[in-house]
Amino acid sequence: MTGTLVFCTSYAETETIWTNRYRLWVNAIGGGEIQHDHLLLVDDASPVLPVWSDTRITNRLADTPHAKPITLYRFDKRLGRQGRTVYPGWYRSFCFAARFAETHGFTRVVHIESDGFIISRKMQHAINAVTDDWIAPAIQSHQMPESAVQVMAGRGLRSFFDFAKKPYSDNVGYEAENILPFTRIERQFVGSRYGETLHYVPREADFVTQTNPATQGDAAYYWWLRPDLLPFPADRDRTTMTSDTLSASASDYQSHFRIAHAEKTGETYEKDLGPELRHTGMGYLEFMEVLADALSPRTYFEIGTEAGHSLRSVRCDAVCVDPDFEISQNVFQGRRVAHFFQMASDDFFAHYDLRIYLSCGVDLAFLDGLHHYEVLLRDFINTERYCHERSLVLLHDCLPLNERMAERQQRLDENEDAETRHAWTGDVWKILPILRKYRPDLRIVQFDCGPTGLIGCSGLDPQSQVLSENYDKILREFDDVTLSQFGLSELWTQYPTIDTNKLAAKLEDFCSVVFVNKN
Repeated sequence: MTGTLVFCTSYAETETIWTNRYRLWVNAIGGGEIQHDHLLLVDDASPVLPVWSDTRITNRLADTPHAKPITLYRFDKRLGRQGRTVYPGWYRSFCFAARFAETHGFTRVVHIESDGFIISRKMQHAINAVTDDWIAPAIQSHQMPESAVQVMAGRGLRSFFDFAKKPYSDNVGYEAENILPFTRIERQFVGSRYGETLHYVPREADFVTQTNPATQGDAAYYWWLRPDLLPFPADRDRTTMTSDTLSASASDYQSHFRIAHAEKTGETYEKDLGPELRHTGMGYLEFMEVLADALSPRTYFEIGTEAGHSLRSVRCDAVCVDPDFEISQNVFQGRRVAHFFQMASDDFFAHYDLRIYLSCGVDLAFLDGLHHYEVLLRDFINTERYCHERSLVLLHDCLPLNERMAERQQRLDENEDAETRHAWTGDVWKILPILRKYRPDLRIVQFDCGPTGLIGCSGLDPQSQVLSENYDKILREFDDVTLSQFGLSELWTQYPTIDTNKLAAKLEDFCSVVFVNKN
């Protein structure tokens, strides 16, 4: 049998554990994008076994895996695991997976322990791309390879087969991470044994191992999984948008950001919002200039150039799109080349390939076009296709101060405060709950920039089809939602708000704030 075998080791004393831990693992693999032809659970003599219709339970190595999509191989005698350097049961199960793969002719093996999950599509695709290595990711918090996530193929698979023939006595007293002959340690992915210290999994994680055992059965903990993959009832329906759901989710996310960033830098730039919602930070043009100085982008793309004020803030090679340029200033200082396309953004993306003009992709983008949310959504979808893992997309006008600003058509209210009466955002604010619901994989922060806020989006995935495939559904869902129905305070708590004055005083922290743990 050729193809990919994905396996974990197992031991459960109750049916609930089988459901909340092992069926969850099975569903996560089946509902994800890791290529697999068969799943194997190697069991250390559990006293009870699950009754799953898609699973063959056996104690015979020779039993063919063709019969059902999952094999649960159970040893008759439990060996257990007594500590980090004493693990006879785990070693026996781990090595058995190699024998199983070799016996049945699998050409690639992926090992993900049952308390581990590959969260990001980027990492899932990287696993699929392995053809000739024995690979493990690095654990950020422990400075060592993660033995709970491994990929073996080609020469790496043959090494796995050879390693599995060694007796356990050869490795007594050594941690597994130090005896496995990995050929490559991947350090590009964000992940750790979060359950050792945290009651949540940070949103920027590409993978997690040692999920907190106290969270088994807690749907909210597994935010990266679709509700239909959860084998237990969801206590919060994450497919239905309500202000209570979104504000609670935002509160959780803000706490996660605060802790994750403080752990990395020893300082947080998140600010508490007062009872009166106001943008009290730097003006957005001034902040963009400071941000560009800190991040040093090579390429810049913007929609909505108009007079060129934002373009002047970012001095590098640029592509600008606007249906009616009104540039009356020097916008070429500091850049070798700039391309101007006087047309609507939809026309630009329909007829031009941005890669021709920015060959290395978009480092920094600023989307400030037509103030209708469906247009900004299309602009975001089309721009992300030209981004990379270190890109930053800025969204303007997404945090209005009142309902008048957020109306679809611009309107002047003479009774409004003179400071805000001319500001108009349209309904582009809807992009925030849309991204929260449909793209929880993104890293998003709100900068307190006047007059109408600035949103930073990173962790972008140019291969993502989630928004484009759900575009019509999103419009049906959000077209009739007004800001008064959604709630202004709920909108402002969608993502953490960053104090730009404080951040601007310490330029070396820009990357850690915008790209948390993305080294």
